[in-house]
Amino acid sequence: MPEESRSGLAPLSRRSLLQRVAGVAGAATILCAPPSLATGAPKISQKAVAYQDHPDGNKRCDKCIQFQPPNACKIVDGTISPQGSCRIFAPIRQAVSPSSATPRLSNSACSRMVSRSS
Repeated sequence: MPEESRSGLAPLSRRSLLQRVAGVAGAATILCAPPSLATGAPKISQKAVAYQDHPDGNKRCDKCIQFQPPNACKIVDGTISPQGSCRIFAPIRQAVSPSSATPRLSNSACSRMVSRSS
C-alpha cells in the first residue's frame, strides 16, 4: 500500500516546501511592513475645516500639534501658513517640569509641621 493512502497526505517535496516558505515570508513582509507616507490617510480639504490664513485669537497653526514646519499639516491638505487657523486646532501641550508638578511647602510651613509632630 503506498505511503499516501495510509496517512491521507502526499509526502512533502522540497519544491512545495520552498514554495510555501516563500509564500509565508512574503505575506509576513507585507503584513508587518510599516505604512509609508504615500499610503497614509487622505488629508482633509482646507474648505472642509474652514482654514484661514490668519489666526483666530490664540489659535495659530504653528501652535497646533498637527502643524509640520515650514508650511504643512498632518491632517489638512495644501500649503498651510504658520499664522493660519482652522476648526480642528489642537494646542501643543507644554511639558510639565518636575518642580512645577509637585507643590512645595515653604520653610516656615515645614518647620511648623515638624514642631507639631514633636
